[in-house]
Amino acid sequence: MKFRGLLTSTADRPGAAALGPLRAGLAAFLLCSVALCFAAGSVQAAEPTGEHVLQGKLLYVQGTGPVVKTATKQVPLAGRYQYIFRTLEDKRLRNDEVRLKGEYQADGNFRVDNIFTIHHGDFFRI
Repeated sequence: MKFRGLLTSTADRPGAAALGPLRAGLAAFLLCSVALCFAAGSVQAAEPTGEHVLQGKLLYVQGTGPVVKTATKQVPLAGRYQYIFRTLEDKRLRNDEVRLKGEYQADGNFRVDNIFTIHHGDFFRI
């Protein structure tokens, strides 16, 4: 090639031997950073999609138990754990505006995972 003589070699410069490990380390760092970015994106995409949110007034119906009255219907509630169900039965929460996160069950109940009360437009987790 006729331009080979115009290009100068970096091998004969002072400190050129120290640049090799530095470049390799930098390349490894960039490769790991890109891999972590892709891994974080795939974790976010793997979140469960079965979670729903109900918002309405928490009521207690005799014989049925706790229900949430939304704008269109009343939904009977079940708790994922016993303490969540007992919290839904608590007298201090009756007639309060609540936001419930969970999922619908085959029997028509809404299984609650998280309970939030709503005061002046702000959500407070119970």
